[in-house]
Amino acid sequence: GGGGGAIVEPCPVLIWLFNIDMEVRRLPVARLTPPPRYGKGSQCSQVMALFSGATPADLHQDVFDVLIKDIEAKDFHVDLGIVGMTFVFDVLSSFGRDDVAYKVLTQDTFPSLGFMLANNATTLWENWHGSFTQQIASNNHIMFAGGSSVWVYSALAGLSTVSNATSTGWRHVLIGPGASVVPLAGAAAGQFTSRFGVNEVAWEFSRDTNAFGLNCSLPAGTSGSLSVPQLSASMVVTDTISGVTVWKDAAFHAAPGFVSARVEQHGSSSSVVFEITNGKFQVMATV
Repeated sequence: GGGGGAIVEPCPVLIWLFNIDMEVRRLPVARLTPPPRYGKGSQCSQVMALFSGATPADLHQDVFDVLIKDIEAKDFHVDLGIVGMTFVFDVLSSFGRDDVAYKVLTQDTFPSLGFMLANNATTLWENWHGSFTQQIASNNHIMFAGGSSVWVYSALAGLSTVSNATSTGWRHVLIGPGASVVPLAGAAAGQFTSRFGVNEVAWEFSRDTNAFGLNCSLPAGTSGSLSVPQLSASMVVTDTISGVTVWKDAAFHAAPGFVSARVEQHGSSSSVVFEITNGKFQVMATV
């Protein structure tokens, strides 16, 4: 007896997904075929095994290498459906291979999002062929772009957020592009209006001087982690607003708004990450 509140039935789809996840996690490593391949080693099998956490830690790199080699063998094209496309960019970023993600997204031959644009698509297709086959499919279908849209904001433009037990809803902002994509893209910018206000970032990389510059702005009530790709072991980072060198000889030097710094490794790429307060920031990194 009691309050008479309604009984909320658990979502059957979520139960189904949870059960699948538990079964995948119980798969013995012995069922992987060498080199470590899940199933037949398809791109989606590798992606989902890594993203779901089913892969043992000591096999992460081997399983990821199977994925990368297949993407490279297909001339940086993916062989994925809607599910795999949603999570492949998260996996690539987690291993520091945003350069591969960029190459995938800039293809314009089949199968690719660029192929749709090259064939006058103004909306996303439900499958890679679109109306070029007899298969009945929608030519206005958003799901192929879920993972890529997030990646463009978070890894290319360099604007994302932390969601955990202590920080949610853009209270702590992650700023800075993936280190490996910087030399390929050359420049990017992004803006997002959160409940706190406008978050902005713009960066540019000079291939001639090997210099990286970034401007960002965070609204009041927030804080941020500003990532600068480590161009070399001797990289120098300057706060161009105050004129203070905040990183030199692999050591942090305090400046207004700059709280601390550390080096983070993502696969073969690394960045210097500055913890910052809110406000406007401008940094220039040189070798």
